[in-house]
Amino acid sequence: MNETRPAPAHEGALQIGALCNRGPGAPAEHLTARVAQYPGCQQLQVWLPRPGWQGYERLSLQALEPEGLIEEAPVGERLSGSVQLLFDTLAWPPGAYRLRIAHAEGWAHELELRKLDGPAPAPPPAAPEPPAETPIRYRDGLGRPLPDEDLLLRLRLLERLQQRFARRVEIQGTPRAGQLLYAEPGLHIAFDYEMGAQPCQMRVLLPSAAQWAAQTGCAPERREEILQFLAERLDRQQGWRHEISEREIAFY
Repeated sequence: MNETRPAPAHEGALQIGALCNRGPGAPAEHLTARVAQYPGCQQLQVWLPRPGWQGYERLSLQALEPEGLIEEAPVGERLSGSVQLLFDTLAWPPGAYRLRIAHAEGWAHELELRKLDGPAPAPPPAAPEPPAETPIRYRDGLGRPLPDEDLLLRLRLLERLQQRFARRVEIQGTPRAGQLLYAEPGLHIAFDYEMGAQPCQMRVLLPSAAQWAAQTGCAPERREEILQFLAERLDRQQGWRHEISEREIAFY
């Protein structure tokens, strides 16, 4: 009596290679593949980008080294569910393989595979990171550290950016009179306003440049910047235009 002997097992790793679509009108979507391997078991799992009943016809599995057709069958015979194909690869000897899945429209998915003699080689070690550079600390004649001007400049710029993004303008009062409030982190300034005579819609009263620091608690060099921000913000909110003079902002 003849006995059917099981095919010898080849425990070598199965590597997934290039994925491509060939033929006229081939879609952009490729196959998805992974390998599941346990002691005494190795399985290739392949997912189609669309359900198997949507035009897929036949699949072929071919050995490339040496050449030989391992399997050819209708796609439906290999389907597990609607899009998954399963292949028992433990018996595949080491070598290169190609899986081809043809579609009725004339194109096909292709997947390159390679079976190794043993486990997959370990990935090369990561390149060592270069040592961090120690910043140079400059010192004066007595050995005392000098201020880091670059760091101080960056901190000042960061503070200015935070001020610019956080500042706001609020109106408290009636259409006839009230206060216009400018606020930013660490600074609040109130300006009186009153209704203007036509064609002026509103007059915002300002301290003079000489009185600015004493009345607002803000550096004189910021006066022009703050007034410009306040005026432009009201222009956008109310659809006005403005004129800035020494003692007032007039809105029209």
